[in-house]
Amino acid sequence: MGTMVTKGIRMEGKARIVNPLGRAALVWAGVTVSGLGLASAQSYKYDFGPAGATAAAGFTAVNPSQVYSSAAGFGFEKSGVTCESKGTDALTGDFCTGAFMFSVKIPQGNYNLTVHFGDPSGTSETTVEAENRRLLFDRITTASGQLANRTITVNRREAKSIDGSVTMTLKDRELGYRTWDEKLTILITGRKSAVAGLELTKVDNAITWYLCGNSTVVDQLDEGWAAWGQYIPYFLKTGVSIANYAESGLTAPGFLSMKRLTKLLTEAKPGDFVSVEFGHNDQKNSGDVSGYPNNLKTFVTQIKAKGCIPIFVTPTAREGDGNPKTSIGGLAEVMRTQAKALDVAMIDLNAMVIQLMQAYGTANAHKMYMDGTHFTEIGGYELGRCVAKGVKELNNTMTPFLTEGAVFDPAKPDPVDFLTTTLQPVALQPSKLGKALQMEILPATIFPDKQGKPHTADGKRLEAVPERALSR
Repeated sequence: MGTMVTKGIRMEGKARIVNPLGRAALVWAGVTVSGLGLASAQSYKYDFGPAGATAAAGFTAVNPSQVYSSAAGFGFEKSGVTCESKGTDALTGDFCTGAFMFSVKIPQGNYNLTVHFGDPSGTSETTVEAENRRLLFDRITTASGQLANRTITVNRREAKSIDGSVTMTLKDRELGYRTWDEKLTILITGRKSAVAGLELTKVDNAITWYLCGNSTVVDQLDEGWAAWGQYIPYFLKTGVSIANYAESGLTAPGFLSMKRLTKLLTEAKPGDFVSVEFGHNDQKNSGDVSGYPNNLKTFVTQIKAKGCIPIFVTPTAREGDGNPKTSIGGLAEVMRTQAKALDVAMIDLNAMVIQLMQAYGTANAHKMYMDGTHFTEIGGYELGRCVAKGVKELNNTMTPFLTEGAVFDPAKPDPVDFLTTTLQPVALQPSKLGKALQMEILPATIFPDKQGKPHTADGKRLEAVPERALSR
């Protein structure tokens, strides 16, 4: 599919004009557009289709036999992926379906990931995750013949810092994770998935939110298990990436001794955020309990020294906890006290989890937990909403990047079967730039020109779409 750009326009957020007829489409994606070409960027574009299919201009063709190798730098994790051809457009006329993983070898850093969805002659429902099941797009549903795309900012990282100065310690089990290897792996699932292609573009100006924590924060690899860290990306718009450094079994001093904080701060830039949630494992050792306040102070001191913003997240309540002051052996309350003493922003997740349990009632609250401490997928999802709500209430520089999912009341949780329900097709609206085009409605901001007037194209005012139009 061809692309045209309009001189002098810069848009933030996410907007795409999707053209089911295969004609040229005006594209905005949080990049600077100038003259007749996009600002230079490190980008990777892949067009999925059956063997012999021709790739769209500027894209690399990927057919079912393209299995990942480090030498090639891209490919499916396993052969035998099902691809179909149902249309004439080079990019959107064919697609891959079913459950599969696609990997790209890219340098560490942040990237805008755009996924092209839809079946040219049928319906589709697609969920997209990254690496250890980090949720990016949930049940993107298209009506018959409807095409859509979505963009999100993702982070690719390794144990060794970009500059080579620090290598953090990994646990043995982490060696099998999809988190710390040389590639970014994208997981596709859904009742009837349809992905025509994807694009990755390096971005250097995104906010990075680094997560420090234990198994209640980590990207859980095994199906059924979940933590809030792998759901929080779903509640963020393009412009903020999540870099999850949490790992199961860690205490606050353990995280520090493994040089995880040192490594992430090597790459963090002033204005990035670093959240800290520990307590469940610290509670098990008297030395870690007595050292908990000072360990939290160490995190804050080092984070602020880099010009980053620390956020305390109180440790998630265990099943049956009913008193925020005594939950997790009182360490949640210690964190609240330290947040005030150190003047650190805090998200009281512990209190919100207790609210969730009370709202669900004993039977449904039990469905949030795998074993009384760790969470199921609906538990992780609801906790992700709680954390997003916390960011909204902090009103920091990440707040404008939250989706509608951050509007949440833990006293009124989602149904426990919410993640298995069918969603409505994505909303489309006729474009003002021509009847043949359709715009997928996503939050965006129009930046005025030097005279403070909105930009125009072909005599038509370019307008941002209200945020109420869609949530991811």
